Order: sequence, then C-alpha cells, then structure tokens
Amino acid sequence: MLNRKTFFIREHVGALKLANTYDILDPETKEQLGIAKEKPGALLHVLRFFLDKRKLPTTVKVYEGSDPKMNRICCFRLSANSLSLSLK
Repeated sequence: MLNRKTFFIREHVGALKLANTYDILDPETKEQLGIAKEKPGALLHVLRFFLDKRKLPTTVKVYEGSDPKMNRICCFRLSANSLSLSLK
C-alpha cells in the first residue's frame, strides 16, 4: 500500500461520532486498500465535548486491507502543530 503515489480517502459518515474512520481506496478502481482509524485516549474523548477537536492531539492508525484486526501497517501521531510518523 505504501508504494502508491495517490489514494482516494472516503470518510465514514455518522452522527455524534467521537472518532473518525476513513477508507483508503485506489483512485482508479475504487478497490479498498486500507482503513484509517482515529484513536484518541479516554481523556481526549471527554475534552472533545468542550474543546475544538482540531486543537487536540490524536493518533491515527492506518491498517492495510479492510479489517483493522488483521494487519497493522503503520501508525502516526498528529497534533495541532506537529506530525510524526513511525512505521510498525
């Protein structure tokens, strides 16, 4: 999955969700290549009710394939003003 140059990202839609989930698709065939799931901690879930979630740190885990339990390929941590990438 990481050898590709372009991806199509589709957000899962839901009302009152506290964490986002995205499908990672091939832009030409629309075949699902992976899934990205936001994994904020318990305290951050609570803070999201009171603060703008764009200003809070979060962790996004990217999984290859359609089942996140099968194979974790990489994860990275995003915050309001930094990005770090660590491959697992």
